[in-house]
Parts: sequence; C-alpha cells; structure tokens
Amino acid sequence: DELLELAELLSLIGIPEDDENDDSPEVGTGGVSLRQQLLSYYSNNPNDLLKIMVALEFGVVEEERRSPWVAGATSCLLFFLGSLPSVVPFAFVTDPLDGLIAAGVATGIALLFVGGVKTWATRGRPLEAAVENLVIAGLGGL
Repeated sequence: DELLELAELLSLIGIPEDDENDDSPEVGTGGVSLRQQLLSYYSNNPNDLLKIMVALEFGVVEEERRSPWVAGATSCLLFFLGSLPSVVPFAFVTDPLDGLIAAGVATGIALLFVGGVKTWATRGRPLEAAVENLVIAGLGGL
C-alpha cells in the first residue's frame, strides 16, 4: 500500500512518528501530529500521493524535468572535451611514441583535474578524489 510506504519514507526524511517533543503550534493541530496530518491528506488525494511518491522515491519533480535535447548536447560536448587530452598531443608530435607518452600524461592530468573538481558537488577532499579518479580510470583502462 502506498500510504504505508509513504509512512516509512516520512521517517527517513526526518518526520518522526511521534511529535510529542515538539510544542510549536504550527506542527499538528488538535493533538494530531504532522505525520498524521500528512498521511490523512495524502489518503484523500491520490493524485498528490502519486506526485509525492515519485518525488521521494525517484527524486523527480514534474517542474524540474530537463530537456532531453539539452542533456544530449551537454553529454556530447563533455565526451568531446574528455577525448581531447588523449587525442590533441598526436597533432603536435611526429613520433607516435612521443604522442602516446604526451597523451598519457595529458590524460592523467585531466583525470586528476576532473577528480578534484567533482568534490565541488560531493563535498569531499579534492586531492583524495583526484587520485581516486586517476586510479579507477587507470584500472578501467587495463
């Protein structure tokens, strides 16, 4: 039942089963906890129940859907940019071995950079993330 699943999800997002420690008048009216109010509302509004379940389970909110064209173009651009460190060095050298060494070094630097930059989103430690990205990509290349 969706309401039972919603009740479980409410606990996971920090809405306790019992509001007895909260004495603010906004939370709960007439002795009814916030949790009970939410479950009562959603039991009477199935369309809204579907929307909140989709949002909580999949992280998808109708208003936040992104354009597939923008997503595709962004993906294409990022794949193109990601290929440059391993391809561009060959344009500047005549010996294939020199090009391979330069491409390896450029790719390693790019992987370190990307690993460090990803901490902007993950809030991790940049140096650790950079080395981790280099090692994982290096092992993937074997």
